Amino acid sequence: MKLRGIFALLLLACAISACRGANGGLPQSSATPGARATPPRLGAVGTSHANYTVYMFHNYSTSNGLPTSPPNDGALPKGTLTLVQSGTGMTLYGRTPAGGNNIGHDGIGCGTVFSTNTSFTNYNVVYAFSGSDGCDPRHDAMVPINGSLYFTTQGVNDTSKDTYNNGDAHAIVPGGTPSVVLAYAGAPNQGAQQHSSFTLDQAFGNVMFGQTAKGGAKDAGQVYAITPNGSAYYAIHDFSKSEGTEPHGRIIQLGTTLWGITRSDGAGGGGTVFSLALTYVNGIPQPQPSINVIHAFASGGSDAYFSDHGYLTPVTEAGQTMLYGMTQCGGGGTGGDSHHCGSGMGDGAIIRVIPHMTNGQYDGTGTYSVYYAFQGQDTALPNGEHDGADPYGSLYYDSTSGYLYGMTAYGGSSDDDGTVFRFIPGSLSTYQVLYHFTGKNGDGAKPIDNVIISGGLIYGMTVYGGTTDDSLDGTKGGGNGTIFAIPVP
Repeated sequence: MKLRGIFALLLLACAISACRGANGGLPQSSATPGARATPPRLGAVGTSHANYTVYMFHNYSTSNGLPTSPPNDGALPKGTLTLVQSGTGMTLYGRTPAGGNNIGHDGIGCGTVFSTNTSFTNYNVVYAFSGSDGCDPRHDAMVPINGSLYFTTQGVNDTSKDTYNNGDAHAIVPGGTPSVVLAYAGAPNQGAQQHSSFTLDQAFGNVMFGQTAKGGAKDAGQVYAITPNGSAYYAIHDFSKSEGTEPHGRIIQLGTTLWGITRSDGAGGGGTVFSLALTYVNGIPQPQPSINVIHAFASGGSDAYFSDHGYLTPVTEAGQTMLYGMTQCGGGGTGGDSHHCGSGMGDGAIIRVIPHMTNGQYDGTGTYSVYYAFQGQDTALPNGEHDGADPYGSLYYDSTSGYLYGMTAYGGSSDDDGTVFRFIPGSLSTYQVLYHFTGKNGDGAKPIDNVIISGGLIYGMTVYGGTTDDSLDGTKGGGNGTIFAIPVP
């Protein structure tokens, strides 16, 4: 179903149209780098929510530390919001991987699709997943294609949880309810457990590219394409350990080359950055026996590694394409408070890849480097600020200001609850911490994935915080997460 003049879909996460232009139509970094300034503190630890707006996900009662029922409005959000314009109004759409009206997924619910106005005064559960129709939607933003928003549920096949399926691809017309476009069949022919969203093919526009963490011939993940109505599925590449496995983030397209990040394996054991050259027959992308490993992350030392749910964000600097991403671990920073990578193993990094071109076309090769190493909570920057640690997710490019925005799940202030930061591509001196989250009982804790910007506000979500209640995953006093809106400095 298409919308004609009713809804104008705006995805503010550098997803499809925002990443296009002449050689793939990339956004331009036009802002002039400035001198490093002391990042503004928009809120102090323990203070009231005077400088931002926050929605706190539902409270619930507990019995023996476990919820007696999942919260109605969803819980533990792990993803990026999508902004939809309807007439003169704006609506935010998002998903939660837990909560909802249906018991399942270890008794915490299979999650929701929700909508809210930008002041959070009209929150609405659009849909609650039951398990048979998918479970645990998380990460990335919904993608607007042909008047619908597309997203995935990763399903549940962990032996410690209820088993449902390999995940589903969904489409929702704003104002309606989701419909299942595809139920992933899993190994050996199809993928399973897609954590991210889709990229519409730039060459012919008739398929969407995706990648899954599991499934495929080796059950190690797969790059594939499907038609928007789900009627056709094309397996393009099955990952192997030497190439890297378990890709969690979205795959992006430059010309006729796909670019992505794997989460595990590869020569160094910490995942890989890769490209995949496409060929077509009658507009259909063909299977490819191999990928090109741009870089294999090494776990330890100064290299970055373990990119959790992140993808590469393209910008153009002085006429040249650059791809920026983040890893949760490594980087060679001096901080020792990494929550997942071991003490002294670095607190994550921003990475940069410069794709190479031959005869005006991307040739699938590139130059990799660690662009910035997070210092974490233990080590302050020269201006006394703490820059954060363990970034999950990706960077958002704001073409108006020329800044890349991101979040770290931990680090920042003494509460170690995460940050929002920004920098101008190519100018490390412009790195700024914009916000330090104030904790589980305050505005939120553990922000994951990405932010979007609209109307002078930075919108995003945190997994925990907002209340003093126990969270659904058992974290005492953790809260079930927040949606936040922070003024752009």
